[in-house]
This record gives sequence, structure tokens and C-alpha cells, in this order.
Amino acid sequence: MLRTTFLFSLLMITWFGGVSQAFSQTSENRPQLANRDTGNERVYTDGRGFYYIHPDTRDIVLPVEEHTSITVSLNLEFSTKGMSDRDALHYPLESINPVRGRYDMYLEGRELVTVRFTGKKAGIFSRAYFEANPVTVVARFTKSVVIGLKNGLPVLLQPGTYKITLYGQLHNIQTQGRFNMTLPLDAENRRVKAPRFGPGNQGGICEDKVAPMVSTFIVSLPAYALCQGGKLLGILFQRPNWVLPSGTYLTFHIDRMTATRLPEGAPNFDELRPVSN
Repeated sequence: MLRTTFLFSLLMITWFGGVSQAFSQTSENRPQLANRDTGNERVYTDGRGFYYIHPDTRDIVLPVEEHTSITVSLNLEFSTKGMSDRDALHYPLESINPVRGRYDMYLEGRELVTVRFTGKKAGIFSRAYFEANPVTVVARFTKSVVIGLKNGLPVLLQPGTYKITLYGQLHNIQTQGRFNMTLPLDAENRRVKAPRFGPGNQGGICEDKVAPMVSTFIVSLPAYALCQGGKLLGILFQRPNWVLPSGTYLTFHIDRMTATRLPEGAPNFDELRPVSN
């Protein structure tokens, strides 16, 4: 009787040990929720030595280097003429350089970056100014992207379409001509002001009405001379507006980037057009 009890106990211990081992192996293959070393993103593992950001997580921090920047090209002319300080224009502009983060490549280049412009036209006593700030870019990742490390192993962002929010400031303006302006970083006032004096950006009545009459009516010469004199005074007292021609390069210094995964069937941001708030 004692021998039978001993054999039954040994059999039960062996059976419970097998069940426990099988459950342990199954648990290792399941996604395990955990916390990252930095940040509040939900991270899970597939049991094979990799960690993944949970697909439902929003505003995932994408680590950037200290000198990360992105350059876009204006595909139309921008001017502060007619702008008030309440206006805001959003333009989708094509990037011309890739953006690499601390661990992996985020943008390959040629993505459309939404840039927000605000500003104010020139007045008799006030200078024109504008501000330009990068807002968002839609990126399509065809493979996993490394965005961090946990326990010495990579944390991956799964393939998909993401809306990347950019936080930065305008650092350089370069036109196709000789104009090149570099702006200081960490400036409290990010307004880019136009010169105090200079010629206006629009033609006046001299060019539109009087000048064509000079070749026909000699009596118009005094009027033309008067207009030219007024134009000279305008150069001295006219506050010029900002005009950035098509093809101007704007370079933004990027301080921070976050990503939110878009659901399937998200709108095509390539079809956006400039709109005003």
C-alpha cells in the first residue's frame, strides 16, 4: 500500500512539472507588456529577444541627435504682403534630405512636410515679419525602425504609416540667388524681420500708367520725373515686405520628434493644398 502511494505521488509530481514547463514556454512566446527604460510607451516582447512598441501607443518619442535638421523647398512664392498677425498658412513642402535618428533612419527624403507660416505685412512705422515652423510629416515605414534600447536589446517600431510631429525652429534661409541668412538657435523671439528700409515689392502707378505714356506724350515727362522722385522717397521710407521666391530652401533645426500610427485608409496627405486658418 505504501509503495502504491509513493508511485502515485511520483507520477503526480512528474505531471505537474510537465504542465508547468509547457505553460512557461507558452508564456515566453506571448507578448509581454513592460515599461521602457525611458518614456511611457507600452512595450512588449515576442520572446525572441526583441521589443516592440504597442500599435495603440500615441506620441511615441523618436530620439534625435543634437544637430538633427530637415530642409524643405518652397514650391511657390511666399510673401507677407496682405498678411495680418491673425493669419496662419499651412504649406506641404517637399523635403530634400534624409533624417536619421539616434538609432535608425526616420525619413528618406522627398516626403511632404507641413510647414506653418505666420506673419504680418509691412506698415508705415512697423516692419514686416514672418515665422515658419515645421508641423507634421507622414512617413511610411516598410520595415521595423529601431527607436531605443531595453535591457541591451533594440526596441522596434513596427512597419506602417505614421504621422510624425516635428518640434523645431527655422535656422537657415537660402534662395537660388545670393541671399543666405542663418538664424540663431534658442532665440526667444523667432520672428524673422524684414529690413527697416528698402524698395517696395509691388509696382506703382508710375510703372502701370505713366511710363507707357512717355514715348507718346512729351508732356508726360514731368509727371514721370515726379513719380520717379516719389519712388526714391519710397525707397527711403517704405517698409519692405518679405518675399521668398519659389525654390527657396528652408532649413529647420529639429529638437524633438514624436510618431503616432495612422489606421489603414488614412487620408492621402500628398493631396493637401495650402489653406488658411
